[in-house]
Amino acid sequence: MTAGPRGGGRERRRSRQCRAIQRRLVFLEELPEAEAAALQAHLDVCRDCGRTERPFRGLLATVRDMPVAEPEDAYWDRKAEAIMARIRAAPPPWMDQCSGVE
Repeated sequence: MTAGPRGGGRERRRSRQCRAIQRRLVFLEELPEAEAAALQAHLDVCRDCGRTERPFRGLLATVRDMPVAEPEDAYWDRKAEAIMARIRAAPPPWMDQCSGVE
């Protein structure tokens, strides 16, 4: 399928706009009201973006309902100690400038 001389620019613009819209679907529920309305207006008229949006909303609903696993406090204590051990073993060059600074 080749685009005619008049339709090619419109297709490229729509394609560029669709790519931008589809990238923003990730933030669909976090967008400011005006931006969300503009995105929805495009979704209402663009079949390609609408086909992308419908399963994406289902995925968002599924992920939203999933429990968030939080590590125990001991995990963070071990992580902090591991980081400090690495710093003590091979201090960054700028660390010498910090000695004596409180």
